[in-house]
Amino acid sequence: MANVSALEIKKALAKKHGDREFFITECKTGPTRSGVLQFDGLAIYKSWAHPNIAGYEIKVSRSDFLRDAKYTQYMPYCHEFSFVTP
Repeated sequence: MANVSALEIKKALAKKHGDREFFITECKTGPTRSGVLQFDGLAIYKSWAHPNIAGYEIKVSRSDFLRDAKYTQYMPYCHEFSFVTP
């Protein structure tokens, strides 16, 4: 199996969300400073009645996943949160 890059995963997520949602990569939770989090991908569903924000954290290796302890800090910023792996 060939290695899959984070960029390829971001492109697949953008395609998945298509025109139904806004999809943003490298989305920060605030102005650049220490303590600011950055989603690898963020989808905002277009709905006035049922707004929904889905956050994505991309992990391309097991070691990358194991050393990330900050993922719980993303929860207050989104309705759904998912790890995306090859």
